[in-house]
Amino acid sequence: MREFVFTIEYDKGVNEVMDLFIEHPDLHASSMEVHATDESVWGIVQCC
Repeated sequence: MREFVFTIEYDKGVNEVMDLFIEHPDLHASSMEVHATDESVWGIVQCC
């Protein structure tokens, strides 16, 4: 198993879900599973 850590920065108002993280900096999410294709990347995330 490999661990991969990265940071994505969002401006407020761009994404409603990410706005919750901006408004509540104590929130965090852990990815459970990530899939990638040539066209997209998506994952299953556990949010606390």
